[in-house]
Amino acid sequence: MLAIAASTAAAGPGQVAADFRVLPESIGIRIAGSGFSGTTIERTLGSGPAEAVEVPRGATIRLVLHAPEGTEFHLHGYDAEATADSGEPAVMTFQADRTGRFPVEAHGVEDALGRSDRVLLYIEVLPE
Repeated sequence: MLAIAASTAAAGPGQVAADFRVLPESIGIRIAGSGFSGTTIERTLGSGPAEAVEVPRGATIRLVLHAPEGTEFHLHGYDAEATADSGEPAVMTFQADRTGRFPVEAHGVEDALGRSDRVLLYIEVLPE
């Protein structure tokens, strides 16, 4: 499980939480620069099993989800949706104001077993 501590906000652009290791085509966590103040979580469809990412309640989160064109994503519990378009990732921004574990699902792209709905990752919002 990956954790984003409240102190992560003090990291500079392009830096990652100290207890997080970045793997190629895996989840990348960084503080975004230029106009966005919050935590960016980046994930590529098919890059490995779904992982849980812990965030503190009240955090502003931006999900950047890479997938083939036309792939729809849904963040359950927040009713946020986005679609990957023309080589551009799907992007969702939300305020983590509900505690619990919420799946981010990809819809519409079949895997090797013929399943078209897949959990990409879980956002676990922790109480303050």
